[in-house]
Amino acid sequence: MKNFLVCFVALTLVPALALAGGGSKANGTINVKNGGSLVMGVIVDPPASLNPSTATQAQFTAAGGKFVNAGATGNFTNLKAGNHTVVVFQVPPVMTEAIAAPALVISSKTYNLGQAQTLNVVVTFNVDGTATFNP
Repeated sequence: MKNFLVCFVALTLVPALALAGGGSKANGTINVKNGGSLVMGVIVDPPASLNPSTATQAQFTAAGGKFVNAGATGNFTNLKAGNHTVVVFQVPPVMTEAIAAPALVISSKTYNLGQAQTLNVVVTFNVDGTATFNP
C-alpha cells in the first residue's frame, strides 16, 4: 500500500511540475543613461516603418521610444536574449526663427544581450551631434 501511495503522488506531481514552467528563461533589460546635457530620444529595436527623423513625438513613443533627460536613464525591459539595436538622437533645444535648427543626427549601436542580463549603457553626444556609447 505504501508503494502505491508513493507512486500515486509521483504521478500527480510530475505533470504539475512540468506545467509550472520550471527552468523558465528570464528576459533581459537594457538601461540607457543620458550622459549629455540635452534631452535625447532613445529606442531599442525600432520598427522598420519608424523613421525617427520624421516621426512625431506620439509615433516615436507609441513605437516604444523614450525621451530621456540629461543624467536620467531610460529602461527597456522584457527583452529576449540576442542582438538588440539601441538608436539615439539628441533633441535640439528650442530655436528662434532666426536660428536654423541643427540637422538631426541619429546614432545606433547593436548589443548582444544574454539571458536575464541587465546591460547598462551610457550615451554621450559629441560636438558634431554623433553619440559615444559606453560600453
